[in-house]
Amino acid sequence: MIQPTKKGGIRIRPAKRLSSDKGKTELFDKLASAIRLIYQHNASKLSFEQLYTCAYKLVQNGWGEYLYNGLRKAISEEVKNAATKNILGPKNDACIRTDPIASIEFLKALRQLWGDHVMSMLVIKDILIYVDRQYVKNAEVPLVYDMGLGIFRDEIITNKDWDVTSLLQRIILDMVKSDRGDEEIDRGLLRAIVDMLQELTDNISFSKRDLYQASIEPSILDATKMYYQNKAKMWIASLSTASYINKIQESLQKEDVIANSYLSSDTSVQLRKIVLEETIKAYDNQILILQGNGLNALIDSDEYIIISTVYSTYSECGDSIDCLRRVIKEHITLNGSKINATNDEILAASSAPKSGGDSNKSSNAQTRLTLGTKAAIALKWSQKTLDMYSKYMKLHKNALKSDQAFQLVINKAFSEFIDANPRSAEFISLYIDDCLKKGPKEVTGNELDKTIDGIITLAKLLKSRDLFEHYYAQHLSKRLLFGKSSSKETELSAISKIKSFSEPQFIKKLETMFKDVTISAELTQDFSSYLKQQSEAVDSFPLVPSILTNTIWPIPKPKGLDTPEINKDESQNGAETLTKNEVQLPEQFKRAVDAFAEFYKTRFSGRQLSWYYHMGTVEIRTRFKTRIHELTVSTYQAFILTLYSEMNHDDSDEQANSLSFEEIQTKLNIPEPELIRQLQSLACGKYKILIKEPKSKQVSTTDKFKFNINFTANMTRIKVPLILASARVETETERKETNTKVAQERKHLVDAAIVRIMKSRKTQDHYGLVMETIEQLKSRFTPTPKEIKRHIENLIERDYLERLPGELSKYQYVA
Repeated sequence: MIQPTKKGGIRIRPAKRLSSDKGKTELFDKLASAIRLIYQHNASKLSFEQLYTCAYKLVQNGWGEYLYNGLRKAISEEVKNAATKNILGPKNDACIRTDPIASIEFLKALRQLWGDHVMSMLVIKDILIYVDRQYVKNAEVPLVYDMGLGIFRDEIITNKDWDVTSLLQRIILDMVKSDRGDEEIDRGLLRAIVDMLQELTDNISFSKRDLYQASIEPSILDATKMYYQNKAKMWIASLSTASYINKIQESLQKEDVIANSYLSSDTSVQLRKIVLEETIKAYDNQILILQGNGLNALIDSDEYIIISTVYSTYSECGDSIDCLRRVIKEHITLNGSKINATNDEILAASSAPKSGGDSNKSSNAQTRLTLGTKAAIALKWSQKTLDMYSKYMKLHKNALKSDQAFQLVINKAFSEFIDANPRSAEFISLYIDDCLKKGPKEVTGNELDKTIDGIITLAKLLKSRDLFEHYYAQHLSKRLLFGKSSSKETELSAISKIKSFSEPQFIKKLETMFKDVTISAELTQDFSSYLKQQSEAVDSFPLVPSILTNTIWPIPKPKGLDTPEINKDESQNGAETLTKNEVQLPEQFKRAVDAFAEFYKTRFSGRQLSWYYHMGTVEIRTRFKTRIHELTVSTYQAFILTLYSEMNHDDSDEQANSLSFEEIQTKLNIPEPELIRQLQSLACGKYKILIKEPKSKQVSTTDKFKFNINFTANMTRIKVPLILASARVETETERKETNTKVAQERKHLVDAAIVRIMKSRKTQDHYGLVMETIEQLKSRFTPTPKEIKRHIENLIERDYLERLPGELSKYQYVA
């Protein structure tokens, strides 16, 4: 009973308990009548309070189950009547299955029916709120609203007599297909139908799946799979890689629009997965290697945008990204093999047979051509490799999102093709040498730093870094000794970059070389002061010596010389014992050398000087018939020219003004191979300071040489180039010597690593020892397991290691 309160509110007092069935029926009939009016859209005539009271009394009197079941029956009748009237008649069903327009009208009618039902249930739910709070809670049955949704599902959607579910499947699939074909559809209508299905659960009590997930989505996914299987077959047969990937992106975007417009977010994820599986995963390798239009062509033309799309698309396809990495690696290997073909050109030039004519002349010309070509090819190989690496670094940054996994793939591919060239360490060092030398350069400042950064990165990829270190030290020594470095700052900057992958001992070696140069400059100044303080003037020319640490500088010996030219052995009486290879210095040179030796003794007692004349240069002011020239020549060349200084260069007496090869060698004692090289530069080079008889490009031991008094040139200052003196690719003989030297150094390193490991571990199995040895040495070079095994056997023979009794594959350290 409803009564007003003193404060103007409404209070519902507990109703008196009813006992007769008549009262129960009357109360429910009021509610049933109200439900009919609600479905007829006449709810405004109803009294909420009266209906609430009816439901309240029924529940309070224990008739909740009667009420709940009656409601179910009443709502079911209203739903069936509305459905039969509007959408489910036999005539309408036949039209729906054959006429697209009828299908749309069916969906619209279903949407309207669903909307009406939901609005009706919201009103009914509010009226029966007490039923939900009391009876439903205790009886553990669905809420009134949920019961109403279940009735709609059972009476309309899943009713087997009407088969609406299969009808909806067909209509929705047809509309999705039309949408994919860019036909106009009513997406709002589809959205409403899908929303309806998503609100209707497949099983009210147990399942969390809705009708859309249970009945519609599987059909959409199956149709989508079939659709893109057919599309992929057609595209792969007719499109380029770029066009194919663009089609995939368009499809992905279209499927996202479809799912987000009228399906579900979960469906969107599954549709995207299907598109990628059927179009990318199924053809992942084939897409990238389409003849003439594949990924290689895209990389060659720097198509970063489309490659970036390829990368992002493949990244969503799991293992397919490995396929992309493999194709990129193969592309690097392919182009790297083309660059390495320059190495074959070098070998072919070195082994080319000489054709008829003067064999000596032909041999000499071939040697000069081959060595000049080798140096050019070395720089060209390095530049092409650097350009290619820079290209892939741009690709990595602009298209591959700086993916670290791809960086590793690129580095590994470059490392493999660089090491496939047996001269790569030398070539890279020569390129750095060319960059750091004085002279006109096309790149300066930041560009030079960038170039050096790039080429040193390539050096870092070398597996034989110790071989690179050998050449780098050799080339650096020449730059420092001959004053060829562009700047000390640039040199030190390059060394700081090399420090990131080289052993500390090597960096210390390079730093010591710079220290020696600095100390030598200071000693030269002190020597000059020393000479001024002498009581007797020293009749010699200005001497600028470079004092080098013998164990640090890789100074090559002159051809035919086994020991330094002068090896001073301090005996008890102070006399000097000269080796059999001692070069006989002209008097003015000897005075200068002796003066410095005496000075050096005053500064460093107990130290010994060894002179390497073949590494020095001399500036000579020379008078010719028409003018004076200042010649910059090697020390040996200066010795040779000095022999002609006191001759009378009268053209009338050819015999008196010339010296034979044997006479020059007797006077100076320069080793024959080295003397040939020096005379060749003076008599057969660009500037012919000497005239050779007979005339040819090849110097022999029977030739005679005359000072060319008629020599003339446009420039006053002339640098006489020394044959083979500039930085160059090693000859085959020199390379074998280098490899032998490096191999010997490696032997010691491998032995030391094995002993170090065993001393720490005491015992170790063969496999573990081999792997750890490789790990310790890989920063400089990578020994093979076979080489390591040979070293282990040798160490066992030398009693450093021994095999464990009964376990031949295990070793123990012998203290």
